[in-house]
Amino acid sequence: MARTQDLLVRAPKGSVDMSEILRLELQAHGGREGGNFNLDGPAIALPQDAVQAFAMAVHELTTNAVKHGAFASHEGRVEIRWTLEAGEEGATLVMFRWRERCPIIISPSRTGYGTSVLEAAFRHTLKGSSRLTLHPDGAEFSAEFQV
Repeated sequence: MARTQDLLVRAPKGSVDMSEILRLELQAHGGREGGNFNLDGPAIALPQDAVQAFAMAVHELTTNAVKHGAFASHEGRVEIRWTLEAGEEGATLVMFRWRERCPIIISPSRTGYGTSVLEAAFRHTLKGSSRLTLHPDGAEFSAEFQV
């Protein structure tokens, strides 16, 4: 969370580009852009109240990748993509997708605290929805939320 606080302090208007949050968190856990992770999406300035929730969710996803998924294997890779879509009543929606690909995934035996963090961040704070799906070759987390 200290990395996120630093971004907020340096942000002139209190907003932070979403890709900065992703890049910082992934690199802090050994990620190499163009190596074991790739980011693909337009610049999105997250407002200050959304930055903390989004950063907490990204931290949880990254930690899970280190413990159970793509970052637990030298062959693993995380592909992150997002797009913008028009929502109801003039709102702008972010369609966010985190897809891990790895030779072996360690499937959690139960739903834990991390899943609760992800659900709370996207459902309550970011006023959106999210879904975690486990595939034979890795995990996929998708979410949509308003900006």
